[in-house]
Amino acid sequence: MKFPKKGKYLISGALKPVSFDLEQDVGIYIEPNVWVKHNFGTLE
Repeated sequence: MKFPKKGKYLISGALKPVSFDLEQDVGIYIEPNVWVKHNFGTLE
């Protein structure tokens, strides 16, 4: 893929846009996490 300028781009299959800084030659993708708390009671 080609990215014409610095910015955020939607990539097929990604949950969030990818940020690209062409001057730094860096792409950053941060995928959100889902945290779930389960109550299993006391373990014996």
